[in-house]
Amino acid sequence: SLPGKYIGATLDRNGLRPSRYYVTHDDRVLLSSEVGVLSELPDSIVRTKARLEPGKMFLVDFDKGEIVPDGVIKEEVSAHFPYGEWLNKNLFSLDDWTAHSKATGIIPPPYNLAESNRHFNMFGYTTETLDLLLYPMAVGGKEALGSMGNDAPLAVLSQQPRNMSDYFKQLFAQ
Repeated sequence: SLPGKYIGATLDRNGLRPSRYYVTHDDRVLLSSEVGVLSELPDSIVRTKARLEPGKMFLVDFDKGEIVPDGVIKEEVSAHFPYGEWLNKNLFSLDDWTAHSKATGIIPPPYNLAESNRHFNMFGYTTETLDLLLYPMAVGGKEALGSMGNDAPLAVLSQQPRNMSDYFKQLFAQ
């Protein structure tokens, strides 16, 4: 795609801050994260009023002169690679892994505490993750308290290596 051909938006913090958009009769698109930014905008010139919902994307294609629906965006991105085929080919359950280990006589090595930091770093765990999230769950059996949102870009679109859990998103109501 060429620069300037598209403009898009997604919600910050999993949809906790609203994003409203208007389409005028002369095909102008106005998008804002705050309601009432354009207090002088008369309803008579507005063709469409809508909001960007949690987990949805907003994209304007200038060449086609249209707003591209969320489903179309996701379908195009997901069609680039055979993700479903890869998942079906490589998915296994913990029960399958345990049964295979027993059948082949493979015994996992004992836990090596000295290697812990290397393994945690290898899988992207930080000291903050261990102290604030994992420790309360392991010691107290309680879910840790943390931020309500994540402003990081979608893992599937990132150029950087990401943890497997980053590829899963939970939608929150506004």
